[in-house]
Amino acid sequence: MTILLPTLAGAFSALCVWLAVRIVNRRERWAKWTLAGVVGLPVLYVASFGPAIYIHYMYSPEQEFFYQAYAPILGLVDNPEAPLYGTWTANLIWCYVEFWRPYDSGYRWR
Repeated sequence: MTILLPTLAGAFSALCVWLAVRIVNRRERWAKWTLAGVVGLPVLYVASFGPAIYIHYMYSPEQEFFYQAYAPILGLVDNPEAPLYGTWTANLIWCYVEFWRPYDSGYRWR
């Protein structure tokens, strides 16, 4: 994992730079849509974490699908051995969680 994650991060950034060059130099429409998808889908995944928390605790707190679907985010911010644990990014995600958490659920994240 110590070699795989930096390699994937480098490949992802190289892809984004390559697509940006294609957009600027050739003004290709497919490159614009591809870059929007490559950057937009992870942003939408993290942004959907808050509304999913609301739906989970208001309508189906016994379902395990929530924990399976958002295991990457929960693993990064709730695991003391994770790289984001205790950082400003994790605190920002927890503030977002508290904003969406229903007050009548009786559940506190921390």
